[in-house]
Order: sequence, then structure tokens, then C-alpha cells
Amino acid sequence: RADFSPSAIYTYFTNRDAIILSLMEDSFRRLDAYVRRVPQDSPPDQRVIEFCLAYMDFGRENPADLRSILTANSLDLPEGVDPSLGLEAARLIRETFREGIEQGVFRAPDGLSAADMAYQIWALVHGMTVLEGIDLSLVEGEICANPQRIIKTFVEGMRAN
Repeated sequence: RADFSPSAIYTYFTNRDAIILSLMEDSFRRLDAYVRRVPQDSPPDQRVIEFCLAYMDFGRENPADLRSILTANSLDLPEGVDPSLGLEAARLIRETFREGIEQGVFRAPDGLSAADMAYQIWALVHGMTVLEGIDLSLVEGEICANPQRIIKTFVEGMRAN
């Protein structure tokens, strides 16, 4: 349908792995672009919420890219691939928690580090992003899906005041 022979793609890529790697890199770049839209000058607590919502928007609007990222992170990446590829969102969230702790916006409960706090919220948001792809209508009375409210409440619990 693309009006070229299947072998023509190897003019641009050396092999199948190179094609897959290029697609994965493109997915990671797209995710990074979503989280980079969050204003860096907003207060740390608001910024964390916005990072989380940006990740969820990415997953909702780019389901194929999300699947590519999930697959990439579950496989051994080809040799020469930067293992930090696509982890910009996690780095930005960690740095925002670090900044928020230093400014007294967040408290680090039970000696948790900014990295621990970032992991907590990343796991929560990632789980909610994956769950958005599941039909929960059969458990509608048992489960209330309001990710924005859940994220805001979670961040509130991390505030210092």
C-alpha cells in the first residue's frame, strides 16, 4: 500500500532490529516531548501533578507508542542503545521532588529520598495509564476511575504542610 517494495526499507535501515530500535526511539522522544511541555517555573507540587497528567495524556493519545515503550523496557535493548532513553519523565519528576524537598514544599516521609518519592508516583501513574486501556464498566460500582483527583490527593499527602 505504501507503493514501494518491502526491501526498499533496508535502504534506510541495516536490519529488522534497526527498524524496531528507530520506532522505539521515536516513541521515547514523543513521551519526552509530552513531559517537557510542563512549565518548569510552576511550583513543584503543581509540576509533579502536571508531569503525571502529561504521561497519562501521552498513553491515551499514543497507545501504540505506549506499547512500544512497555515492550522496549521489558526486553534487552540492542547493543549501543542508551539505557536511559525515554526516562526523561522519571528524571524530571525526581528533580522536581528534590527541589520541592529543598524548598519545604514536600516532606520526605520515613526518610524516603526524592528518587523514592518519584518511584511511588511513577508506579501509581503508570498503573493508572495502563488501566485506562481496560474496560472497567463491569466493576464500575467497585472502582471509581478519577486519575486527576487521585494524583492530586497523592501529591497533597506528600506536602510538608
